[in-house]
Amino acid sequence: MLAECMKYRTVGGGAFSVSRIGVGGNIFGHFCSRAETARILAVAADLGINLVDTADAYSNGKSEEYIGAALRGSRDKWIIATKAGLTSGADPSGFASASSLRQKIEGSLARLNTDYVDLYQVHHFDPKTPIEETIGTLALLRAEGKIRSFGVSNYSGTALRTAIVAANGQGTNLVSVQCHYNLFSRSVERDLFPVCRAHGIVVLAYGVLARGVLTGKYARDCPPPAGSRAETSASVQRDLAPDVLDAVARIVELAKSLGLNAGQVAVAWLLQREEVASALVGVRHGLQLRQIADAVKVHLDEPHIQQLDAIAKRVSQSADAGFGAPRVFG
Repeated sequence: MLAECMKYRTVGGGAFSVSRIGVGGNIFGHFCSRAETARILAVAADLGINLVDTADAYSNGKSEEYIGAALRGSRDKWIIATKAGLTSGADPSGFASASSLRQKIEGSLARLNTDYVDLYQVHHFDPKTPIEETIGTLALLRAEGKIRSFGVSNYSGTALRTAIVAANGQGTNLVSVQCHYNLFSRSVERDLFPVCRAHGIVVLAYGVLARGVLTGKYARDCPPPAGSRAETSASVQRDLAPDVLDAVARIVELAKSLGLNAGQVAVAWLLQREEVASALVGVRHGLQLRQIADAVKVHLDEPHIQQLDAIAKRVSQSADAGFGAPRVFG
């Protein structure tokens, strides 16, 4: 069953709406040049995508810089989300303090070439800074007009609940949580999603294609495609276990029966989760984005959902530690 083109979801009690597909900016400045970043974002705009997510840690700030250059002249048409970031796997202690957040937002605003960020996110839970200090600083940044709203990223359910309580205690609110989530990596369903449902927090999902595994481009007894991540990444190669590739093959078969590709089915499945507001996808070319964006036109019937869930159960329970899943603090 097909629906109309791009769809949107309101965030923050209607403060703004985000496209169900968002552009993940962690690839910009690393795999994508300034020019290619601009081309991808132009394709996104043509598709009705209005959300681009980045972080000050991505490519040492180049991601924000390239996005800022690409959106010059069209800033008001976009929802820009960025994060007060740190290098993946590093100890986040102290980076969410008042002084750190204030320093980081000024750097992000300069690189993004904007006066405000629509959604400012704490990249990881900071175990050393009182959550009241972090939330209070974010609320002040919003009052000063430097951010429109704020959320968190890579928080456990316990840490998210703590942040919500702190926000409520200060008469403010956070609107979103960003997390690693896909058909194979689903621990957040048990830990994080119940908190989101109870408090009206929307989810921005990343890693939705499991670093390309769920596109179906990897198969058993076949070498990785030229230029793919698995060609050079040992961690991606470890993800390509026999049970994973067998499950992917079954998803490919199901997708073909529906006239779709595996990536579209994987994203369509995710978007039918009530908690998920937007699926963030990182692409190297505009054509990839066009193909994935078609997932918003797809409605999977319940038997297909059940079939996908059954396929996913065949994947080892250790999958939650793979596919680029981050270390979650808190």
